Amino acid sequence: MSDDSVSKTKASTKLVCVAGKPSAYTGMALQRLATVGEMAAGIVHQARNRMTGALVFSQLGQRLNDNPEKSSDYFSKIEDELHRCMELFEVLLAATRSEDPLSVGLVANPSPRSVAGIVTIAECLTCSKLGTEGVFLQIDVPESLPMVLVDGNVVVQAMLNLILNAMQAGSKGNVVRVVASRVEDLIEIAVSDEGPGIPTENRESVFETFFTTKASGTGLGLSTSREQLRSFGADLVLVESRKGATFVIKLPVVEGEIELQQEVDARGVML
Repeated sequence: MSDDSVSKTKASTKLVCVAGKPSAYTGMALQRLATVGEMAAGIVHQARNRMTGALVFSQLGQRLNDNPEKSSDYFSKIEDELHRCMELFEVLLAATRSEDPLSVGLVANPSPRSVAGIVTIAECLTCSKLGTEGVFLQIDVPESLPMVLVDGNVVVQAMLNLILNAMQAGSKGNVVRVVASRVEDLIEIAVSDEGPGIPTENRESVFETFFTTKASGTGLGLSTSREQLRSFGADLVLVESRKGATFVIKLPVVEGEIELQQEVDARGVML
């Protein structure tokens, strides 16, 4: 949705009439409706991605009739994705009943997670689509990386958005790179593409709600991902790159892992 269309939509709400008379909507009520509408768009965007994931797991599960254990694992993942969709819809229903829709949202549930495990899930959910488009996925995630304290579902969702965006930015034969590394007390997961990059004039706007340069884009993926990541101390940033575009997800390391690494480093210095 373009900025012009958004402005026209907001302007048109002032002309609502009931039985030929001006409606009793106050400015606050109109703002509430606009907020709920924005939330609904974001939730539909997330639910669509969740359903896409469930569809991929369903297709994989159907190919494993001779491996009941692995097939059962895929169907368990489908159930998880559908439960997450139900949570999203519950949030939307709660927002329509709330006087302050911004106070309603999914509560982040951070727990210690393996970076390699998170990236593997994102890889499974995107490999089929990447293969269809003729785009290669290159992953570099050291097994030695410490655990991170995150909501795994949110990080996977953010990675799905970044990987699919990177795929769309390039062309057949291009490579999407996912590289994880430790930077002080954070784990950084960089997703890079080989596309034309993001013009300087758009770099400040990429995280704005509804901003998009794609004809079929919603302009919600990046803004929603960053907002959700920040809810538990993580972040999403756009960094400079020689070619294409590079987005970095920054994740907090589990506190105990930090202390252990500091002890190991200290011993290394003493040795």
